[in-house]
Amino acid sequence: MTSNAFINRLRATGKAHASGSRDIADTRLRLPRIVIRELKAIAESEGVSMNALVAAFIDAGLRDRGRGGLDDLAPSFVAYLKRTRIPEQNREETTDREEPEFT
Repeated sequence: MTSNAFINRLRATGKAHASGSRDIADTRLRLPRIVIRELKAIAESEGVSMNALVAAFIDAGLRDRGRGGLDDLAPSFVAYLKRTRIPEQNREETTDREEPEFT
């Protein structure tokens, strides 16, 4: 599955199934603010969260290296991302906040 296919699965309508959130770990990436802004712009144009976009990039990177992608390693992860997406009506509220130095 390509990263575009991964994003398409996130966009697909339908009820998200159990996500197994206990298997999900929080992590931090330290990136320049300009990169964060670029990722946010791409995610917005794709209609997904920035977290989902970065997950799609990771999926593509794993597959490019001949490894299993996110669907292979964590089949319930798409459901988890769908469950935690920011509703459209609240998206502006979260993007107007002051950006942290690093995310």
